[in-house]
Amino acid sequence: MLSRIKITFLDMKHGIETGKMDDLQLLSSILANVPTAEDEVALQDFIGGSPEKLAVLDRADQFLAMLIPIPRLKSRLEAMIFALKLKERLTETTPQVDAIAAACRDLKSSMALKKTLRIVLQVGNFMNSGSFRGNAQGFNIDFLMRLGDIKANGSKQTLLHYLASVLKADVQTLESDLASLDKAARVSLVTLQQDVRELVSGFRAIEAELPHHDAASPFTTMMAQFVAAHKDEVNSLAAALDQVQTDFAGVVTAFGDDPTTATPESFFGLFKGFVAAVGKAQREIIAMARKASTTSVASSAAVTAAAAKAAIAENRKGVADELLSSLQTGDAFKKRRGGAVRP
Repeated sequence: MLSRIKITFLDMKHGIETGKMDDLQLLSSILANVPTAEDEVALQDFIGGSPEKLAVLDRADQFLAMLIPIPRLKSRLEAMIFALKLKERLTETTPQVDAIAAACRDLKSSMALKKTLRIVLQVGNFMNSGSFRGNAQGFNIDFLMRLGDIKANGSKQTLLHYLASVLKADVQTLESDLASLDKAARVSLVTLQQDVRELVSGFRAIEAELPHHDAASPFTTMMAQFVAAHKDEVNSLAAALDQVQTDFAGVVTAFGDDPTTATPESFFGLFKGFVAAVGKAQREIIAMARKASTTSVASSAAVTAAAAKAAIAENRKGVADELLSSLQTGDAFKKRRGGAVRP
């Protein structure tokens, strides 16, 4: 570590005392090597000595002897390191909080999503018509990811293709409305909570440290300015995280999931995957229609519509066994953990 110090120990001491040293790597190295009580005893005859007096010591002991007189060295170093890292930490955490907030808001407000879920529910009720499950009020959101597995007998098209053909232009609206899910699905709320807690705790530690220093000292002046400049920003981040945790629990509950176990990765990831699957299904419909027709766009649309309609019309004659077992047994519409999505 000493080999990396390119300034004199005296300049290093001055930089720490004034709080002006801005070499993060050096400060971190010094913090990891602060003098111990044993060092103070061993070097007591040299503490506060001139560079000439310290010259008889080896370089490591000179380093320690120069640091020992600095008041509250460890706390001072921690404050300086925190101040240098704050901007980067805010840059990392704030967008994550914003991402979850945006995803919660967009899921709740998207009319295209409401329409999509309503169609899924209507299809399920149609498939179950004539049974007591034919008037379900909601369904388990996990069922959305199973739509692509449900096919009519002998058909390449799935219930997901049918949904895409009904939605038409709303597929693009759905993708646009829920574009925010991509970033939100990458956020670990547990890690974010820990990061913000540590950030707030570090900031509060600096506030608590200032009264232990001379009010007129350069270190106190610099750190007081730092606190004044960033206090509102830190407080706002903490408040925003509290709000986003409430919002996330609310939207999870609204869609019938369990807020005590749901995570942004799993919850937003499910809807992100569903939206992507619907978009892919629509592109496949277009490709199949073009391949089946050599005459016109109109005939392509007719092929697509006929294929999708056939997938539903064959219900009572034997729509895919998986669809029947899923919908007619009501598994797709059972409430889970006290709730189900109600479009």
